[in-house]
Amino acid sequence: MRTGEFTWAFVKCYGDPAADSNDDGNVSLKEAFDWTIVQNPTLDVGGTLVGRMDPQHWVHERLVSVSQKEILPTEYSLEQNYPNPFNPSTTIIYSIPHQGYVTIEVFDVIGSEVSTLIEGELPPGNYKVEFDASNLTSGIYFYRIQALPSGRQAGNSASSSGQGFVETKKMILLR
Repeated sequence: MRTGEFTWAFVKCYGDPAADSNDDGNVSLKEAFDWTIVQNPTLDVGGTLVGRMDPQHWVHERLVSVSQKEILPTEYSLEQNYPNPFNPSTTIIYSIPHQGYVTIEVFDVIGSEVSTLIEGELPPGNYKVEFDASNLTSGIYFYRIQALPSGRQAGNSASSSGQGFVETKKMILLR
């Protein structure tokens, strides 16, 4: 399952503490310092400003931005539910690469629909839905996803060729 990627950006300033400190011992940040951008450094406990001395250089790190990029899926997927077997609830994870109409339904072993978990237009993304089967008896159940990109008619057949997606998986409710 693809979730997301965090990016931490720091600005680092390097200088010579002996040459750049003023009378009170503080280090001044001069234009002559070498500034660099550091991506994904290790954070200290506070995760904010960090300054440290080493024998050669004074290093000042300042957190300038934090962003989270969601990694969008490139293909449709329906994962196996977990836990499986389950009692009384389970989680179903699925991915939609294009905005479209999505349904996830649960069926019993003879093909009767017992629940509709998702029905509606969804943007691209990674999703999970909880299925609560506390009102059902033990047994084998099936869950099916049908996804059609926006602009497709619900009556048209769907395939995994970019025109849409249909997949069914089995799960076991064990009391």
